[in-house]
Amino acid sequence: MKSLFKEFYPLTDSEYKALWREGIIVLDTNVLLRLFRYKEQTANDLLATLEKLKDQLWIPNQVAWEFHRRRLTKIDEGRKAYKDVIETLKKSSETIKISLEAFKGLGLHPVVDLENPVSAMRDQLSTLISEVEGKYEANPPHAHYGRLLDKITEIYEGKVGEGFSEEDLEKIYIDGKIRYENEVPPGFKDAKEKKDKTSRELYGDLLIWKETLRYARQNGKGIILVTEDQKRDWWERTADGRTIGPLPALRKEFSTEVGQLFQLYRVDQFAEWAAKHLNAPIKPESTKEIREEAKSAQMDEQLTTTFGNLVTHQNDAIAYRKTAFDKAILRIGNKIYHPSTGLIREGNHAEILPNRNSNGRNKDINSLQRNMDELRYEIKTIDLAIEQIEGLKNTGDHNIEDCIVKLLSDLNDYREKIRVKMIDVFDEIEDIRAGIYD
Repeated sequence: MKSLFKEFYPLTDSEYKALWREGIIVLDTNVLLRLFRYKEQTANDLLATLEKLKDQLWIPNQVAWEFHRRRLTKIDEGRKAYKDVIETLKKSSETIKISLEAFKGLGLHPVVDLENPVSAMRDQLSTLISEVEGKYEANPPHAHYGRLLDKITEIYEGKVGEGFSEEDLEKIYIDGKIRYENEVPPGFKDAKEKKDKTSRELYGDLLIWKETLRYARQNGKGIILVTEDQKRDWWERTADGRTIGPLPALRKEFSTEVGQLFQLYRVDQFAEWAAKHLNAPIKPESTKEIREEAKSAQMDEQLTTTFGNLVTHQNDAIAYRKTAFDKAILRIGNKIYHPSTGLIREGNHAEILPNRNSNGRNKDINSLQRNMDELRYEIKTIDLAIEQIEGLKNTGDHNIEDCIVKLLSDLNDYREKIRVKMIDVFDEIEDIRAGIYD
C-alpha cells in the first residue's frame, strides 16, 4: 500500500540522509529576510552554515525578487521596534515617578520603606535607558545590514533561477486562479490577504513552487525547502495545531512531476539538523533564538488565521470592527469611544478631577485620594484597551487599520489628559497640606 500512497508516509532515515547529501536546498524569502532580524551572532551562524552548504544552494527568481523588494521594510520594522521599546521604558519610568509622588506625601506604609527602593528602581531604569541609547548610537545597525546583504549576495551569486517568460507567467496565473479556488497548495491561503495585490504577489508562493519543480526536474534532484511560512497551504497539521510535515498533496505533485524526494523544514528544524548531522557552526544560543522566532511566527499565523476567519469581505470587516471595538472599549468603563464620530464621550460618571474653584468642595484629602485611585484605574483600563486594540493591527484591511490608528491616537490623547489630571490632584493635595485652602 505504501508504494501507492508514499506521500502519506514520512521519509526513512536513509532517505533523509540521501536528501541532505545530494538534494538542492531552497530557502524561502522569509528565511532570508529573517537574517535581518536575528542577533548578529545568530545571523552569522546561519550564514556560515549556508556557506558550508553552498554547493547545494539555489533560490527561485521569485524569492530573489521578493527579498530585494521587502528587505528595507524589514529593516525599518526592526528599527521601529527598538524605538517603541525605548519609548515604553521611558513611559514606565515616568509612571513610576508620578505614582511615587502621588502617594509618598500620604504615607505609603508605616513600617515598609517603599520610597527608597522604588526611587532606586527608577534610577536604574533611567540609567539602563541611557546606556542602551548610547550603545545604539555607537553601533548603528546599517553597517551590520550592509554586511549581511553583501554576504547573501556572495553566497547566491550564480544560484538564482531565471524565472518565467511573460507568456509562461500568464499561464501560471490562470492555473493559479483555478488552484486557489479549489484550495490546491501552495498559496491558496494568500487569496484573501493578497486579493488586491499584483498577480506576481498574489501567486508568489505558486511561482516559487513551479520554478522549484522545474529546476529539480531539470537537474534530477530532490528538494529541501526551508520556510518560515506557517500556513496550512504548506503544512499538514492535526486538529490541535501540531505540525506533521509537508502537505501530502505537495509531496504527491513533486513525486509525479520530478520523481524525487521532497521535504519541508521550518528554519529551526533546518538549523538543528545541520548542527547535529553536518557539524554546522551553529551555537546553542543561536539555535535557541531561531527556535523562539519560529514559535513566534507560528503564533502570528494562528492569530492571523483566526482573524481571517472572522473577516472575509468588506461587510464582515465592518461588523467585526464594531464588535472588536465595542469589546475593547468596554474596558474603559463609561468613557466610550464612538466609532462613527471618533469622539470619546463622557458616560454616567461626573468629571473625576475635582473643581479647584468649588468653594471648598472636594477639598477633603480622603476624597481626593479616592479621585486619585479612580484616575489610576482609568489609566490601567485604557492601557488594557490599547493593548487589546494593538492586537487588531496588520489585518490587511485598510478601512479597519485606519480606524484602529484613529482609535489608538484618541485613546493615547485621553490617557495623557488623565495623567495630567493626576498631577493636578496631587498638587491640590499638597496645597491642602500646605494650608492654602481655608
